[in-house]
Amino acid sequence: MIKAHTLICTVGTSLLGNLRAKGCDLNNEIALVKELKKLDPADKLLGAEINSNHSILQKGCLEPEKLFLCVSDTPDGEATGRILQSYYRDLFKRVQILKIVGLQSGDAKRFRNHGLRNLVREIADIVKHEREHGREIIINATGGFKAQISFAGLIGQILEIPVFYMFENFSEVIELPPLPVSFSFDFWLQHFDALERLGRDLVPEKEVPQDLNEVLLLHEEGLCCLSSLGELFHQGYKERFRRQRAQLLPPDSGLRPEQKTIKYEDDNAGKHSGLAEYLQRLLELSYITRIRTYYYHPELPERLRFFIGAKCAPNEIEGWYSNGKATTKFIVVTTARSDPERQATLVDLTEKIP
Repeated sequence: MIKAHTLICTVGTSLLGNLRAKGCDLNNEIALVKELKKLDPADKLLGAEINSNHSILQKGCLEPEKLFLCVSDTPDGEATGRILQSYYRDLFKRVQILKIVGLQSGDAKRFRNHGLRNLVREIADIVKHEREHGREIIINATGGFKAQISFAGLIGQILEIPVFYMFENFSEVIELPPLPVSFSFDFWLQHFDALERLGRDLVPEKEVPQDLNEVLLLHEEGLCCLSSLGELFHQGYKERFRRQRAQLLPPDSGLRPEQKTIKYEDDNAGKHSGLAEYLQRLLELSYITRIRTYYYHPELPERLRFFIGAKCAPNEIEGWYSNGKATTKFIVVTTARSDPERQATLVDLTEKIP
């Protein structure tokens, strides 16, 4: 196994409960952590997170550099996170607490619809950043709500990250086996624009593609967004795309940026602040050959986006640029030779050109 350098750890409150049961002074954090460090890390008093992290380190699969503590959206969760942060400050170069908004036990609907979805987003963001910097990641899913365990297994499977768990009364962690769940990468590419929109906004039900599986969606008062599983599906395949980008994108045009053209068909060149610079960034992408604008409104703010519109030929993608005041709509001509290649350029443009 390749050694990981980053550990993502879900956090419960077993440590805090144990300390309260022992009558420990929780107000003096420095003195408390000093006493905790005198104990064997396998001592059950130290709780599920310290016990399981210790076992992971003993297995030799982690070179401790970064530790991310995913704590619940509760006072006890945050208090446990602070104690663990102090405990691990000397072992890891960086220890960060991430409060997962909505991850609490008081409201089951909020837990399902927001807590698990935010857990996916936080972990996906960490994975993206760490992999961009060449660091391997593992997940310790021992601490926290029981529902997180199976969900962490799904996260690990889709993001291709090892997930460890220590069962109660076990002396060491085990790596969770892959779950019998699979999704279609081609289906994700085909529906990327809809999934991206559902991940950002509430979308009227009538505008949601009919073939999107209901398990990916959350319905409320005639509107839709991604469910927690839908968020996992979308974020997971975004990560897969980043790792396979070179194999998925269309070929290089062979043109230098200065050889490519921008045609302002609506005569708005120079009117829209920031537009020329934005389009020039697009021309630097190897698979783009030229751009033409077709619409300009000086007082219509819109969200920046790329999508396959009705005006697009098989190798084209539509884009919208807005500086918060005006909006220009344009067509990007690519070297895409097939629909999957065009779908890949759509994903790449959305990721690279915010």
